[in-house]
Order: sequence, then C-alpha cells, then structure tokens
Amino acid sequence: TLAVGMRYGDRDLQAFGLTFKGKALIGLGEVKEGLGLLDEATVAAVSGELQPHSTGMIYCMAIASTSELTDYRRAGEWTDASTRWCERQSIAGFPGICRVHRAEIMRLRGSWAEAEQEARRALSELQGFNLMFAAEGFYELGEVRLRIGDLEGAEDAFRQAHELGREPQPGLALLRLAEGKVDAARSAMRRALEDPAGDRLRRLRLLPGQVEIALAAGDLETARAAVEEMEELGAVYDSMALQAATLCARGGLELAEGKSGLAIRSLRQSLRLWTEADLPYEAARARLMLGLALRADGDEDAAELEITAARAVFEKLG
Repeated sequence: TLAVGMRYGDRDLQAFGLTFKGKALIGLGEVKEGLGLLDEATVAAVSGELQPHSTGMIYCMAIASTSELTDYRRAGEWTDASTRWCERQSIAGFPGICRVHRAEIMRLRGSWAEAEQEARRALSELQGFNLMFAAEGFYELGEVRLRIGDLEGAEDAFRQAHELGREPQPGLALLRLAEGKVDAARSAMRRALEDPAGDRLRRLRLLPGQVEIALAAGDLETARAAVEEMEELGAVYDSMALQAATLCARGGLELAEGKSGLAIRSLRQSLRLWTEADLPYEAARARLMLGLALRADGDEDAAELEITAARAVFEKLG
C-alpha cells in the first residue's frame, strides 16, 4: 500500500501504508519504529492532507494500536485530536468500533458516564452490522459497569460480549473476584492465559488481573511469575501505564510477602506514574494499596491519609 501510494503520489494510500507498516512493526516488538510511523500517518490526518474518510480511519487505527500497547497518553492525545477534528468538520463521531476505542479512553480518564454513553452509541451502530466489533462494545460497557459497582450489569455485558465471540477477560474474572468467587476467577484467568491464540499484547491486558486474583487466593508463586512476565514484556512494550501497572503488581506482591518497606517504594512510584498518565481510578487503587502497606509498616497516620485520599477519588468517580 505504501509503495503504491508513493508511486502515484496518493497521500491517503501513503498514510494507510504507514499505519499498516507501523502496526506490523509493533506486533514484531519494534515498538519505537512502529510508533514513529503511526505518528507520521496521524500527523498527515491532523494537518488536513487526507480525505475525511481516510482521516477518520487513520485516527481510529492509531487510537486502537496505542491502546493495545497501554500507551494511554498517546491514545488520549489522538482521541482529543479526533474529537476536535469531528467538531471542525461537523461530524458527530466515528462510526462503530472507533467509538468503542474512544469510550475506553474516556473510561480510563474517569469520565464513566460519557464512556458508557459512547459505548452504547457504538452498539446501536454496530449491532446487526458487525458482530465482532459489537462484542468489543459490550466488553467496554462491562468494564464501565464493573467500576461503577453494578455487578449485575457488568455480567450481562460481559456475557453478551462472549456470545458475540469476544473473550470476556480479564473483566469477567475480576467480576468473579469482586463477588468473592476466587476459585472461579482463578480458573477463568488461567484458561485465558493458556489460549494459544493469545499474543504478547493480549497477555499485557491479562497479567495485572492475574496478579490481583492470585494474591487474593494467596497463590504467591503464580503472582510472582506474572509480575516477572510483566517486567520482561515491559522491556519490549514500554509505556508509562505498563510501568505503573508493573510497579503496582510488584508492590502488591511485596506486601503479601511481608516486605512492607519495598512495597511502599514500589507503590509510591506506581502512584506517581498513574497520576502523571492521568488515570485516576488506577491511581486511587495504587494509593489504597499504599495505605495498606504503610499500615503494615506501622505508620498509621500516613496510612489513613492515603486511604482517605483514595476514598475521595472513588466517590468523585462514582
């Protein structure tokens, strides 16, 4: 595609070629080079060099690719840019799957009501048209419902995602954990991670949940193996959110091992990175764990400050 676009001077084809090549490089672990090509293609979209349809598609693929990498800072920047472009062009938004990706970024930024609205709009556009992408919409809806605390609504959404062909993990396993069904949660995560079709990027999405569930079950060996794999993958797929998730997982493991001093250090670093990445729910969870680590270390006053601050964020988010 890129070669054809270069030969005929077609900027739209060139941008698509850069995007496809960038996605392929990322899949091969050549992340820096891949992201460079995605950025080049998306700059062409931002500058108005492309046709409206091409611009929308390039934005959508860039957001999807950076989200898969857990590079939520870059995904958020492209989401903001796409929103501004829609407003300038008087376009309500991208159809279907693009809305799902935008809903994910809204959820991560703590705009849960807006995220749910965007996911539901995506479903209204996708159902009966593209069931695979509709499954992603139901999964995202389940993630929002789970954070709000609507376990019944979350389960319904995850089940619909599964019926349409989307593996509902880690969401459904974490839902089982929230219900106190630790064994069911462990089984679900184990099966998801044993799936031979899962690539490294998919494992990145699963491993933090694996650590959380294993720690709840007292299975330190499984938690330790998952943390170590996260650290190995972080050397290839580096992002602020992945660093924060890995440090949070490491801190939880250290706390379970009775190493409260090390846990405090890891969790403080995690909290700083989550905050810098503008992911308030994840930051509040890290702050809550930090409070527990401080309590285990005998500093009750500092623990109370962190726990109170975490509670305030949870209440604000809803």
